[in-house]
Amino acid sequence: MHRTAARRMTPRKRRILEVERLPRPIKTISPLPFKGPSLCRPQFGYLSIGVRRRFAILWLFVILGATLIPLEPTGETPRFLCVLCGDGALADGVLNGVLFLPLGAALSIAGWRALRAIALGALLSVSVETAQFAIPGRDPSLSDVLFNTLGVAFGIALARSSFIWWRPRPRAAGALSIMAALGAASLITLTGVLLGPAFPEDLYYGGWTPRFGHLEWYGGRVLQASLDGLEIPSGILANSLRVRQKLLSGAAVHVLAFAGPRPPGLAPLFTIQDGHQREILLLGVDGDDIVLRYRRRAVAWGLIEPEIRARGALHGVAWRDSLSIVVRGADPG
Repeated sequence: MHRTAARRMTPRKRRILEVERLPRPIKTISPLPFKGPSLCRPQFGYLSIGVRRRFAILWLFVILGATLIPLEPTGETPRFLCVLCGDGALADGVLNGVLFLPLGAALSIAGWRALRAIALGALLSVSVETAQFAIPGRDPSLSDVLFNTLGVAFGIALARSSFIWWRPRPRAAGALSIMAALGAASLITLTGVLLGPAFPEDLYYGGWTPRFGHLEWYGGRVLQASLDGLEIPSGILANSLRVRQKLLSGAAVHVLAFAGPRPPGLAPLFTIQDGHQREILLLGVDGDDIVLRYRRRAVAWGLIEPEIRARGALHGVAWRDSLSIVVRGADPG
């Protein structure tokens, strides 16, 4: 009796699970909130999708403004189907690729698939080149289409590889530092190679105030031109081999002339060309400046031709004044 009563009087221990009802359902957050295999998008997760799209649209207008504004006619005949033709063709192609590179990166971080973004870049490039047929000073070419599309592709690759270079791990950072150092050393070495002379073994021609379609004409008159005492007449140079040797040795250029009116652009005063009408040496006048340039490997590889410019060298020189221009120490090597 006592045991039964004691059992009835002792309260049983019960496990009670209390459930609190929340005012709204809980949303689960995935560590990779973007669809697709791209590993680069979380690196730009702090940017809203609207910001990314607006940047892509903004860069689209930058491209249209840079490619559809009329320019001064160059006087050169457009060659649409010719790839990497003309002076500085490779440099122009690289610049076009750099212009379209941000568009590819912007489309990638905005969620566009790679093939779709590349197709859009190619379509945009074809549309721009087609419109340039009707715009003064623009030279549409197939090279531009190819390099523009490559620029979009490189932009996509740059964005998709951002997980490597954006915030690299210590081991990856060390490898990237070594690659950057090697790249800088290679760039310096390549620059030295490109600035070397590129004088072909050919028949050379001298030019005194020649008329070139893509340059201004200088209204002065040359009296004498020489390379370290070697006379350079106007016309065919029978001693072309010796002229080439003089150029390779860095011979001083000496020109006697009467000054002409100041040209609005670069006007050749004295030139040496080869049988293919390639510029070997040019001594010209640009306003009050004297400009010297000679053929380097950079030009042979399709890059922009570097020049030596003496600013204000002709300041105070009047029309028909006598000129004695001597350029020394221009060793191409």
